[in-house]
Amino acid sequence: MNVTEPRNEPPDRCLPEPLRIAHVVFSFDYGGLERRILRLIDGFTPLGAEFLIVSLRHSDGRFLPAHHQVKHIVLNARPGLDLTAVFQLTRLLKQHSIDIVHSHNWVSMLEGIVAGRLARTPVVVHGEHGASRFAPDQLSWKRVLAQRVLARLAHAIIPVNENIRDRIVDVWKLPAERCTVIRNGVDTEKFAPKPRPRKKAFVVGSVSRLERIKNFPCLIKAVHALNQYPKGRQYELIIVGEGSERNSLEKLIRDLGAASYVQLPGGSDSPEEWYSQFDAYVNCSYSEGMSNTVLEAMACGLPVVVSDVAGHREWIPETSTSLFFTSDSVVELCDALSTISLNETEQQAGAWNNRHLVEDKFSNVSFLKFYRDLYCRLYFEAFPGN
Repeated sequence: MNVTEPRNEPPDRCLPEPLRIAHVVFSFDYGGLERRILRLIDGFTPLGAEFLIVSLRHSDGRFLPAHHQVKHIVLNARPGLDLTAVFQLTRLLKQHSIDIVHSHNWVSMLEGIVAGRLARTPVVVHGEHGASRFAPDQLSWKRVLAQRVLARLAHAIIPVNENIRDRIVDVWKLPAERCTVIRNGVDTEKFAPKPRPRKKAFVVGSVSRLERIKNFPCLIKAVHALNQYPKGRQYELIIVGEGSERNSLEKLIRDLGAASYVQLPGGSDSPEEWYSQFDAYVNCSYSEGMSNTVLEAMACGLPVVVSDVAGHREWIPETSTSLFFTSDSVVELCDALSTISLNETEQQAGAWNNRHLVEDKFSNVSFLKFYRDLYCRLYFEAFPGN
């Protein structure tokens, strides 16, 4: 069986109306995971689906769509194992007659899967979105043992790429057929090429949470280094997002004297408005599952420069408009940005290849179809008489 794509089942044989889906998350803020859930909400709501978002910790949910089919409940669970939260979640799943419960990452795995089973929810699935969670320093034997047990209680595990799937099979000792890889998709109508204002400086952009794993010091240092040549091309940097690293990044900008060409404008719930301001997009992450924002940038016809990690290599072809650099190498990142900026006309024309790649392989239509097929198959297996 091809474990990357769900097997097909006739939709009318399995999906109830309305289909009630609960997503269990640690906290609903605005990152790649949340944007994946938002795409599912946008895609399934017109089909009559209703959604319950359960945040285990404090979350304002301000990025959730403002329509009645989405309910957001915060449990305010205590740190560590909070059995009260598990029982609260179990009651919620029963109360809302949930058909599918979907937990995400280790931080909600136990609560989502155990509560789903206790509530006798027909379909219980779990998503894994980040390769860093399988790094050696994250693999305590207690956690791995718990994950192995919990994974067998779920009807399916949904990693975002093959690298994570392979690590799950290896670390959790889970049969490969229990994993269904569903890569991210992007709304190619919302994220599309737009006229970009012509500026003297070459504008480098990134959209992300300001967290250590995103490695923004490397990007800031690279842009600073490129601006040290008085007669050379000048560069500006815009990093859109919020997070725990804001203060340290602001300090780095001050220490480098880079405030005139590095901007941290804050978070945005309309990232599509920013891509048209950029001439190139950079992702410096130490580790990635599958970057939503790189997909969005490519859909907008931008050249991209990304760190050479498995979550990028797996799906991004190395071309003149999608360049790789060794993670944390300021020198290599400078070289890649220089290459793009010094051949701007050629690069901008070639960046349409990035757009075409997204349209062909990573459209939202395919993303939603994979999820619908998987949900359908699992629900049909739970109720074979339907």
